[in-house]
Amino acid sequence: MAAIGLLLVCLFISACTPGRDIYTSASYNALPTTSSRVSVRGNNGVVLATAKAWLRDRGLYVIEDGFSDSPAISSNDRPCPQPCTMTAARERADLIEADYMVLFHVSAEHNPERLSIVVTSAAMRTGNEIFRADGTVYIGTDLADEEERTSALNTLLCHALATVWQYRPGGYATDGSLNYCHLARLHA
Repeated sequence: MAAIGLLLVCLFISACTPGRDIYTSASYNALPTTSSRVSVRGNNGVVLATAKAWLRDRGLYVIEDGFSDSPAISSNDRPCPQPCTMTAARERADLIEADYMVLFHVSAEHNPERLSIVVTSAAMRTGNEIFRADGTVYIGTDLADEEERTSALNTLLCHALATVWQYRPGGYATDGSLNYCHLARLHA
């Protein structure tokens, strides 16, 4: 009987615990001003689409560069080839006359149960970094489904960008109910 009571308490606590713990940190010198022309590159096509949508929701003009890394693939959401370098991203942003470039890299290289993302941005005029964000989320071994993994990556990206824009503090997410991917045109 005590075991059943303990099991019910554990189930109740886990049901009330908000999602997975997402940790982020960010630094910035400036943020792109509304209507700035932005080039976005990254190593994951699904997360790339989320990054573009998130930046558009902040009032930025995301330039669809039309470049394809393979002649057979014409999608604008095609990830850049490995390694996705800052130099290559700057060259493409320069070609399309962007004001800023944003580059992200998602990874699970060091531990397949921990996803990480690094987002950097630079002003094209000066070449100086304007912001950087990092994030990690522990997904555990129970997250084998690719759809759930992709969802965790998208959420991680949104949390990292939300930290730069100061919609959430750095560190571990304190309110798991907030979905930073669907907050339109917030003002910090």
